[in-house]
Amino acid sequence: MELPAQLRIEPASAGVARADYVFLAVPSHGLGEVISTLGDAGLGRRTAVVSVAKGLVPPDGLPPTIVLSERFGTGRVACVGGPAHAQEMVHAGAALVAASTDEELTRTLAQVFIRAGVVCEQSNDPLGVELAGAAKNAAALAAGAT
Repeated sequence: MELPAQLRIEPASAGVARADYVFLAVPSHGLGEVISTLGDAGLGRRTAVVSVAKGLVPPDGLPPTIVLSERFGTGRVACVGGPAHAQEMVHAGAALVAASTDEELTRTLAQVFIRAGVVCEQSNDPLGVELAGAAKNAAALAAGAT
């Protein structure tokens, strides 16, 4: 594969410092490690941190937004949940929920998805959205889904 000549390679910290939103799409068991390195990566003081992890963060079994809020403050932490899988989003469309205790963050985050043509509802209950996602995964495993 030939790469375009204008392609620039930058450290991850360069993009993180300029970002309005940083989406953390990592398994919940690895979220603690990512959070610990994120601050060192030059995360902007106003950058919103958005979790799409489903599950609880070890070792204490806390929801991702709780762990993120402890590190970055509640005003810049959100989550995105829903029954959607990436494949469904591309082929059939699906709906998401953007949730934060910060109303403005919830609204602007939902607009990011809506502008991309994705149905996105808003919630002020990130804990509920995360626990619903964790429960959905547990139910799917119990039913034999992989």
